[in-house]
Amino acid sequence: MTPETTPRIFLETVRKYQDRVAMRKKEYGLWHDISWNEYFELVRSVTCALISLGLKKGDRVAIIGENCPEWVTIDMGIQCAGGVAVGIYSTNAWQQVEYVIQNSEALFFFVENEEQLDKWLNFRENTPSL
Repeated sequence: MTPETTPRIFLETVRKYQDRVAMRKKEYGLWHDISWNEYFELVRSVTCALISLGLKKGDRVAIIGENCPEWVTIDMGIQCAGGVAVGIYSTNAWQQVEYVIQNSEALFFFVENEEQLDKWLNFRENTPSL
């Protein structure tokens, strides 16, 4: 029996539901649908980008930001590339973010916005592997 993995279940779900709504995103007060096929293409872009940047199976990738479709897409892209997603609360102070990054040995770091990027800029000299 083949073990079920999150990426495998994701791909089966994409095949099954294709053009049906996978999630919704609110922009400028209006909700926009994202189909399973669209979600797949976004995940594929993240997966390919990480692999082309040298991500290897088991490498850790940190993500900091609010709950949103982009976060879910990046998380799934990391898993599909064989990486391990390391979620960081967006409310953490930069010192806490540094602790998680260093202790997880993350090699890549996705930030949601400039506020989150500023946290990394406080300790980037301490994380040359990023």
